[in-house]
Amino acid sequence: MTTSDEPVAFDPPPGVSIERMDRGRRLGDALVAGEVSAFLSPRPPQPYLDGASEVGRLFDDPRAEEVSYYQRNGFYPIMHVVAMKSEVAEQHPWAPVSLLDGFEQAKRQWTHFMDDPNWSRLTWGRHYLEEERSVLGPDPWPTGVAANRANLERFIRYEVEQGLIPGPLAVEDLFFETTLET
Repeated sequence: MTTSDEPVAFDPPPGVSIERMDRGRRLGDALVAGEVSAFLSPRPPQPYLDGASEVGRLFDDPRAEEVSYYQRNGFYPIMHVVAMKSEVAEQHPWAPVSLLDGFEQAKRQWTHFMDDPNWSRLTWGRHYLEEERSVLGPDPWPTGVAANRANLERFIRYEVEQGLIPGPLAVEDLFFETTLET
């Protein structure tokens, strides 16, 4: 079930159906109504925040699960990829690396901001940051192809296993040549 139209034509594998929810309807409401069994979201659904007894977390201790995954693999499951049209990269070969450089600069500024204990309304925000760094190291969100190669290869494997792509792809085939060493 999806809350928006698929932007790219996609035929799901046999046994999988994708349905569009009615506009304005929330996945949390569908969960409470028993119309979906589960969904993944970075934000807890409103019924969960409201204390609905029909809604719970997949894991009793999500933080422990995330730490365990990170420690086993050395990365979190990939969540975001920045894309650029091939035509743009070919016409402006400097653009892919410049885009990555811009994201890296923004990340450095954000990291500097996070180092300031006044950054958050969380009372123990600085303590949480120090704890995160002690568990995950100084940079749990590396930028660039080389730094994320193992994660990208895992992502491709998941795509194949879930029938989203017909077969494995080489990481090098997905990124403009000038970004491969980033």
